[in-house]
Amino acid sequence: MLPMLPNNFSQIAEQIQRQNNRSLKDLFKNEIRGSFLIDIKYRVFNVIGEKCLTLYDFRWSDEQMVTGIGPEPEYDICKHIVGVHKANTIFLTADEKSKVTVKFQSTEGPSAFAIEVWYRANENDEWTKSESKSALIGDAPAFSVPAASEYIVMVTATAGNKGNVTFFVSCS
Repeated sequence: MLPMLPNNFSQIAEQIQRQNNRSLKDLFKNEIRGSFLIDIKYRVFNVIGEKCLTLYDFRWSDEQMVTGIGPEPEYDICKHIVGVHKANTIFLTADEKSKVTVKFQSTEGPSAFAIEVWYRANENDEWTKSESKSALIGDAPAFSVPAASEYIVMVTATAGNKGNVTFFVSCS
């Protein structure tokens, strides 16, 4: 007979996953943006799915249970993601590496947006328009800005109903 799982098993599993993600972000924080790493990690796991079970030996010995040493596919996959990311960015200049990303999380009305990003090197310079893009809920368009510059993000609803929208701006 299989043991009974506690009623809050899914909550416990989610807490463990959040802690694992925080640990992975912290571990690789000097090499890659954490939210990008975790997003790609989930995409990789969605693609490999059950094949992961054939790539790692998940049989636990008493020693592994006590020491915590054992297969860690999340760490391995993140290590590979960081390696590929570094390989793809090694020849980019600092300006090419600097991106502003706007991610639309939720909305209470608007469904489409026009986004403009403006930047300047310092407060004595004129604002320069980087580019304009259109986006829908769930999109995360990226804009190039010079490294170490100030920037302003202007978002205008272009479709949907009146209401509020939540979005996050990050610079890498």
